[in-house]
Amino acid sequence: MSSQNNIRHIANSLKKHWDVLFFLGGFLFDVITIGEVDDRYNLISQGIYLFFACSLLVYSFVDLENNRFNDSRIFQLFSKYYDLIFHFSIGSLLSVFTIFYFKSSSFLNSFLFLFIIVSFMIANELPRFVRFGKYFKSLLVGICLVSYFSYLTPIFLGEVGKSSFFLGLLISIILIAILSFTYQKILKKSVFNEFTIPSSAACIFFLLFYLFKVLPPIPVAIKDIGIYQKIEKSNYQYRCYHQKPWWKFWHKGDQDFYFDDQSIIHLFFAIYSPNTFSDSVVVKWSTLINEKWTNSDAIPVKIVGGRSGGFRGVTYKKNFTPGKWRASVLTKDNREVGSISLNVIKVQSMDRSSYSVDIY
Repeated sequence: MSSQNNIRHIANSLKKHWDVLFFLGGFLFDVITIGEVDDRYNLISQGIYLFFACSLLVYSFVDLENNRFNDSRIFQLFSKYYDLIFHFSIGSLLSVFTIFYFKSSSFLNSFLFLFIIVSFMIANELPRFVRFGKYFKSLLVGICLVSYFSYLTPIFLGEVGKSSFFLGLLISIILIAILSFTYQKILKKSVFNEFTIPSSAACIFFLLFYLFKVLPPIPVAIKDIGIYQKIEKSNYQYRCYHQKPWWKFWHKGDQDFYFDDQSIIHLFFAIYSPNTFSDSVVVKWSTLINEKWTNSDAIPVKIVGGRSGGFRGVTYKKNFTPGKWRASVLTKDNREVGSISLNVIKVQSMDRSSYSVDIY
């Protein structure tokens, strides 16, 4: 009997957190099944989840006490499981978006963006925010709408930049206006305060992140980046030579770059982009002078999409001084795709008799 009571107690405890469990379930499901950002199955499934979320959201605005369908068994069943379905849809969408955001930018930018989105989700689950539930749900739907079209439009246009971002934002604004009109027609009342304002706030949220250059540039993503003493291309392979000690496993190549008068810093990077892409990025070199990063060179590199391991690019730098340096890969609209830092250290002469090789 005691074991049965324990099982019942655990089951009752879990019932109190169904929303969170469904959110986590959606996240884990997408982590396991997720493909590349331009995968057709992903795009279609996300569109379906988005349709369900937008369709289910209307229930949040229904007057439950005076609803004429209260006696309907179907309505009662729907009322019981509405939140579970809605949170599963939203959880699936947010999990996919945050994974792609994380892949498409430096850790700091991705972490900040992920933290804000997850904060909205947690706030929606806390009891003190229950009375604001429909406002937060509208905000989350707005975030999902803008996220979806912020990388769907670059996929179709074949480039990342101002035009693709603002087109995606415009489509999101138009859809929010259409949804507002549709909800008003269905409910026979205004949803301006409950839906239009919160979902429009998501558009402002994305616009600010874009203007401050911290919105990850989906759908491009850094696959690899490293610093090397020399790089050779042979039989469609890049052979990248370095002298990194074995125990510095966290370094990519010679991030402690020892050099003499004959040395050249070589940067290797691989960027994933969809099949439709024919775009360019900029490799920007900067050095730390008086505790401030100072730009040195900016080198444009043409990229072509479609390769699963990413488009492979190589740049190099000849004129440099000892100190802290950073190489950043940026989109045309100056958003960071990835970066790598290095310590440049002067020596009298280099021993070039032995190298380790990374092959890409």
